[in-house]
Amino acid sequence: MEGTADIQVVTYETVRYETADGIFTATGLETVDRETLQARINAGQTLPSFLAAQIPTGATVLSTEVSTIEISTDYNAREIGVFIGEQR
Repeated sequence: MEGTADIQVVTYETVRYETADGIFTATGLETVDRETLQARINAGQTLPSFLAAQIPTGATVLSTEVSTIEISTDYNAREIGVFIGEQR
């Protein structure tokens, strides 16, 4: 059997907020870049399960949404199984 070596799900937050300068959107995916997540999963490391959005102190939160993405390794793995049975 051959297929993707590892797939991990990362949950991230998207927040729409308001400050004196206007209305903005921040996402947890802004806290770590996609290349870093890809490198970590390719190295066999566990990815963070939740990435929180970072907003300025004193900002007023207008809405919050939580989403998920699947990140898989860039390479495949092969599983070789052996079945032992009894011959009659």
